[in-house]
Amino acid sequence: MKKYIAILLCLIPVLTVVGCGKKTEAGKLIGIFHDIPKPDELTGRYQDIIDYRGAVVGTAYVDATNEIKIDITTNDNGLAVQTSFVDPQQKPYVYVDRLGIAEYQIIDSNGRTVKEGSAKSCEIVNGQTTILVDKDGIESGAYNLIISSFVAESKAEQPLNISGKWDSSFSI
Repeated sequence: MKKYIAILLCLIPVLTVVGCGKKTEAGKLIGIFHDIPKPDELTGRYQDIIDYRGAVVGTAYVDATNEIKIDITTNDNGLAVQTSFVDPQQKPYVYVDRLGIAEYQIIDSNGRTVKEGSAKSCEIVNGQTTILVDKDGIESGAYNLIISSFVAESKAEQPLNISGKWDSSFSI
């Protein structure tokens, strides 16, 4: 009898998972294992920031690589990083007033980091802004700008870190 109860207890989670799937209008089965997005379809999601004691101390927005597009131009003042939200009406972008770069690296053609840091936030207009990155100390050549985190600001709110991986090449 105990053997049959143990088997039944093992089958309950399996039956529950299988039973969670439902069909959409197109007939595609969705559920716990069926609606996992492919890597090229990943979209951002909110994630709690937890301190060393396990307490939630903030919120971040992660995996947003496909939600922000960047383009780089160089000028006398530095690198102009033109950013645009793919869907400015989507959360959290609909609430963002200013956007800055929280963490970036400039990598040379040999794979060495020649500069890293952050850049001040700039006002967003129609889902777009241009952030200026200082290029002092960088010699002429081919480089990649790798951004791992943006910081979004909104009036009377805490800044929101938006993480992903944005990589764009440029030449000086």
